Amino acid sequence: MLSIKQQEAHLSRSLQIAESTNVAKQLMDVEILYLLTFSPKSGYELRKLLSSWFKINVSYGTLYPHLHALEKSGLVTGAWQQ
Repeated sequence: MLSIKQQEAHLSRSLQIAESTNVAKQLMDVEILYLLTFSPKSGYELRKLLSSWFKINVSYGTLYPHLHALEKSGLVTGAWQQ
């Protein structure tokens, strides 16, 4: 069983982790929006640019939820091409 001080310390660490995760997500959104200011890009192109410009290796499983959230908020518009 944890003491009250240990519980408070654990909660504080959990909040710091959650806050830093939220900041990282927001930063990724800003970086995506920045890259899209130059021209429309595919997810593939965005992934390559995020890696080369910002040194972020992001999976498609992470990138596309960001793009969908930006589209849902009205900040970007997606278009499907074959």
